[in-house]
Amino acid sequence: MKILHTARSLSKREWLRIKRHPRKSIAVLVVVLLLLGFFIFGRNDEVVPTDEVRTPSVVVTSVGALSAESEPLVLLGEVRSVSQAELRAQKSGEVTQVYARPGQFVKAGAILAEISNQSERAAVLSAQGMVAAAKAQLDKINAGARPEDKTSSVVQSQAAQVTLQTAKQSARSAYSQAYTLAQDAVFAQADDFFSNPYTVNPSFRIRSASFDERQIIEKERVEIAKILESWKQKTATSISDDALDARLMEAERDLERIKTFLNSISSYISEQTIDANLTSATKSAQEATVLGARSNISSAQNLVHGARNGLTAAKSGSQVASLSSDVVLSGARSEDVAAAQAGVTQAQGALAGAYAQLENTLIRTPISGTVSTLNATRGDFLSSFDVVAVVANEGALEIEVFVSDSVRDRIVVGGPVLIDGKYQGMVTSISPGLDPVTKKSRVTVGITSDATLTNGAFVEVAFQGNEPETEKTTQQATTTEFSIPISAIKVLPRGFAVFTVKEDNTLEAHPIQEGPILGSKMLVPEGLTADIMIVNDVRGISEGDAVVVNTETQ
Repeated sequence: MKILHTARSLSKREWLRIKRHPRKSIAVLVVVLLLLGFFIFGRNDEVVPTDEVRTPSVVVTSVGALSAESEPLVLLGEVRSVSQAELRAQKSGEVTQVYARPGQFVKAGAILAEISNQSERAAVLSAQGMVAAAKAQLDKINAGARPEDKTSSVVQSQAAQVTLQTAKQSARSAYSQAYTLAQDAVFAQADDFFSNPYTVNPSFRIRSASFDERQIIEKERVEIAKILESWKQKTATSISDDALDARLMEAERDLERIKTFLNSISSYISEQTIDANLTSATKSAQEATVLGARSNISSAQNLVHGARNGLTAAKSGSQVASLSSDVVLSGARSEDVAAAQAGVTQAQGALAGAYAQLENTLIRTPISGTVSTLNATRGDFLSSFDVVAVVANEGALEIEVFVSDSVRDRIVVGGPVLIDGKYQGMVTSISPGLDPVTKKSRVTVGITSDATLTNGAFVEVAFQGNEPETEKTTQQATTTEFSIPISAIKVLPRGFAVFTVKEDNTLEAHPIQEGPILGSKMLVPEGLTADIMIVNDVRGISEGDAVVVNTETQ
């Protein structure tokens, strides 16, 4: 304290000297300040108490509950100035309706004209029916069969078994009839052209054949006799169910061989020359004989082929009826439910496509403004990309948003939009393709309410509406795919993970597979189950940290 008092006295006495000797005075002043600083700060030996370490509080929720929460799709968009919009026809056709006139003020999303679209509306109606039918089928599978359905299924299965037995009996009969036709064609008709046909050395009597050709056809006659004898023995006994199809296939091969044999005889007969030894009448009679033999073989082939087809169809019908009966009686399997759900998704995709085709027939303005030009009246024919109307508004604004392919399916033209949480808007167009560089689609949003927005500014765009049925169906169909908030996902050196709370109230990491981002959520394809309890917000906490579970907010 004495040194401090001395310093204060020195500063008063030396004030006049500072003016007279500035350099010396400044040096003295620096020394004094250093001494003051040393005694004020250098002697502060007090220990600053450390802040009390607080244990963070967390909220845990099941993955199934987080995935079931629906919320608007929120994206970032850029505000753009739109001075005017040229509306062009997306397809060729006749103008059937005009809803605006030049000079009229229209709001964004309004339809100015409509091109002939009976087929597109019919396609939408058909697609709606397909969706309804697919949903009804899914409901039917989930609900199970009624008692009368079970009875009907059993009756159909029994009828299919009767049909199968009838087809088997018809196949056996066809096998025997085919033999009768084949032996008649050979023994009663083709043998007219052989001497000693029933011996081991038959002689072919058609003179147009050469010596070698006679040798070949005579040898074939002996082999065919063996085939027919074996066939005759097989028809004498009943054919078992297991051997029936094989017998029919064998008969088809034998009949084809006999047909080739008869075709050779027919060609030799046709090559004969009319002379003193062969009259025209005799040759015609020979041709008629071999034609009758070939006709018999063709009839036999038709019998066998029809029997095989009937037997195959009856077997398939019996199997289908039996499987259907099993499904009805035992209830639907998980695979059947998944297939029905996939059918619903497919039908909804067809409906979305039909709506897209219908939208191409509507002339819709993306901005609010005045119709300055309207080049369409009822009855006019428009070609693709013709300018139909011009809507001008120097103060008009629109919002441009670029979305990934996985998100694009959640946005529809005409859908409501909330801008920055307070302004109303509407989706006016969706680019059908992806940008080759960014791999994203361009979406434009028209502003339907008075809004104070700045050109070039980025705003938050919330696409309203529930999650599409297609996505809900897909999530229900797969038990391993869930959507969870991005705030619940931690990026670790080894990959993405979520946190759970162990019994000792410390955090444990569970690895997950990265998936597409849908707004403020990530679609996780693997690594989670519906009942696992995870931390809702992992920001500021790490694996192994001790936490307090907030039970009031769970």
